[in-house]
Amino acid sequence: MKLFLLPILFISNMNSAKALELKAFEGASDWSQARSMCLSLSGLWDLPTVSEIVENYNEFEAYNTFPQKSVESQTLGKSNLIWARSDEDDLNQQLITLSQVLKIDDGTLNMDSIAHSQIRTERLKIFRNQLRENIDRFARTQAEQNFLTGFLEIYITTDFGIEFPIDVNAPLGEQGEELAYQVSQVVPSEILMVLLKPSRIYVETQIENIGYELELLENGIQVICVKKD
Repeated sequence: MKLFLLPILFISNMNSAKALELKAFEGASDWSQARSMCLSLSGLWDLPTVSEIVENYNEFEAYNTFPQKSVESQTLGKSNLIWARSDEDDLNQQLITLSQVLKIDDGTLNMDSIAHSQIRTERLKIFRNQLRENIDRFARTQAEQNFLTGFLEIYITTDFGIEFPIDVNAPLGEQGEELAYQVSQVVPSEILMVLLKPSRIYVETQIENIGYELELLENGIQVICVKKD
C-alpha cells in the first residue's frame, strides 16, 4: 500500500539561526482543522512551513513520535508526524485537499508527505485487519521463502543481480520499477511467482507498524504552531 505522495528528501542542514516559539495543541484529524487551531491564536501564529521544520528539526522531534520496526533487523526506530504548510501560500489550498502531514524518520532524517485524514485512518484499520485475517494467503510460505533465498545466492553473483539487487522479504511491487520491468527476462517463472508475494515477516512487521501508527492517530495528530516573525 502506497502511502507517500512526495519523493524522499534528505535534511542536510539541522542548524537553526534562532529558536522558534512553538505552541502545542490537541490533535487534528485533517489539515484544515490543524491550521485553524493555529490561526485562531492570532495573525502572528500559523502551522510551520516545511523549511522551518527542516531547519529546526531538533525543536519538533519530541512531538507526535511513534515507533517503526525494521523488516530486516526487527529493531525499533522512531518517526514523527508534523502538520505543515507550504512555503508558498498559494499552494496551501492544495494542502487542504491533500491534508499534508510530514513524516520524518528520526534515524535517517528522511522526510515524506502523507495525505492524512480520518478517512485514511479508518482505511488503515481495515487494511490491517485484512492482513491479519489473510496473512497465510498474502504471505509466502516458508518453503517459498527458502526457494527464493537459494536462488538469490546465485543471482547476487550475476551482473544483473549486482545492478538490481532483490530484497528477500519485499514483494516485487516494492523492488523498484527498473527491476520489475526487466525481472521476467532473467528470473525463472517459479521465482517470479514467489516474488509477487512478500515474506511472512514482511507482512507481520507491516501489521505491527500500522498498529503503532494507529495508536498515534486515534485522537488526531497533535498540532504544533509557530509564531511568525
